[in-house]
Amino acid sequence: MSVDPTEIVGFLTLGIHDAGMYFPEHARVQQTAHVLASRFGKDMGDDPEAAMFLGVVEGRLVYVGKLLLGPTLIAKRLIDAANRFRCGGFRFKRGLTAQEVIAFFAVCAGTRAPCASLAEARSLIQSRGVLGIELSPQFGDEGWLGGERVSIEEAVAAEVVRSFGGAIPAYQRLREAVEIAHASAERSREVDVPESRATIEALLGALSDRSAEVLNFARYPDYASYTVGHSVRVALLALVVGRSLGLDPRLLVEIGTAGLLHDVGKSKIPHEVLFKPGRLDDEERRVISTHTTIGAKILLATADAPPLGIAAAFGHHLRHDRRGYPRLAPWGASGRVTALVQVCDVFEALTAIRPYKPSLTPLRAYEIMAGDKGAFDPAALGAFVRAVGFFPPGNRVRLRSGEHAFVLRVGADPSKPVIELTHDAGGAALANADRLVVDLDVEPSGSHREIDDVIMDDVEPAAVSAEEVAAVNSAQAHGQGHEHGHDHGEKPASPDGKPAEAPTCCHAAGKPAG
Repeated sequence: MSVDPTEIVGFLTLGIHDAGMYFPEHARVQQTAHVLASRFGKDMGDDPEAAMFLGVVEGRLVYVGKLLLGPTLIAKRLIDAANRFRCGGFRFKRGLTAQEVIAFFAVCAGTRAPCASLAEARSLIQSRGVLGIELSPQFGDEGWLGGERVSIEEAVAAEVVRSFGGAIPAYQRLREAVEIAHASAERSREVDVPESRATIEALLGALSDRSAEVLNFARYPDYASYTVGHSVRVALLALVVGRSLGLDPRLLVEIGTAGLLHDVGKSKIPHEVLFKPGRLDDEERRVISTHTTIGAKILLATADAPPLGIAAAFGHHLRHDRRGYPRLAPWGASGRVTALVQVCDVFEALTAIRPYKPSLTPLRAYEIMAGDKGAFDPAALGAFVRAVGFFPPGNRVRLRSGEHAFVLRVGADPSKPVIELTHDAGGAALANADRLVVDLDVEPSGSHREIDDVIMDDVEPAAVSAEEVAAVNSAQAHGQGHEHGHDHGEKPASPDGKPAEAPTCCHAAGKPAG
């Protein structure tokens, strides 16, 4: 069975969100349901009894005895539905139809009060025609569909306590705040800025000094609703840099809020443009470039307009050399917080997956950004590199010794972080008791414990061609999504100074990568 649980959770979450925001017959809901029906059809193989079970254990998703940490971060709506249904997970059967999936989205989005019992919940979804999804008894109860209890308990205890702990609900709240802000703006309702501030305060309180957790969140590939995930990760990255600079907590909250809301103007961009998988034409580029002024106007119309947030929404595609968009008067100035959000925006875009491109390694992202002369405020870019490092916390890396490791935190030298060894030179996984913490900055020369490369789980390295990287670089990569290479509303100059005629980025070339 080739079903990817991460992808499945992404589409389930997106479908429940859209069913609640729009209506079951909406094109987006229908499209997501048909994708899932396909996954639960031919992708499950020929066995008519094939099924996929997603467990819900103590507010976390589990699959075949392992915690799904990344999917848990985006799956609050699915987890909340499980709690209301008093169930311990969902068994998705082969042959599940799109209409059943749509009905499941609707009942998850529409059921507000907890069911009296599991039996009542089962009766509820069956009355809506959902026969291909079975609700499981709760974890620990007789009949739980998730297999061996011991393996699940060990996975939850080891991974959650060791890596994330109480930061999971804070992250989930961040995502929800962005979703609500964008939904409100799309419907021309006032954005709840105080709620966004409150979510940042909650996250700062939950994370303590564990920046590795923040950057783990920041790297998570959110396939199904990347505009929301992008805003959350930009906010998190900005907070990491702000904290490394020792900024006042009140200013940190404003910086995080600016990061969360910087793309709120995209709520007014037509979905067929925002999510277009191919090349944008000139008019579509113009439309998407309006999201900066739209976002600033949306925030200006709020009762508690955040000045830094307004500035970041307006100026996060303005370059340090005054190019970019929207056009700025000669006397205009871009603030330091906007400059920081711009750096975070570009780095996140380059290192994240999109429907039309694979992710780049942090080092490749830095190469592109450093090669784009005049794009970034040197102080903001320098502070970012020092805070995040060449190998950000949360990355898995391969050492020249052959060992694998997990990056824990940035070291005194940005190229030499503090790591925890996870696999020996032969590739065998190390037991927790044997995992050494190593500060590469103090390793003796000749130890071969130098980082060779980042381990990419989401894309084969060959998926990014040299031509595509060169195109991104020549376009003065500066943004995310369709804005990559389109930020100035003009074609980049070729080496001879004439306007370039070639496509300005891998996306604009109409060649989705990955």
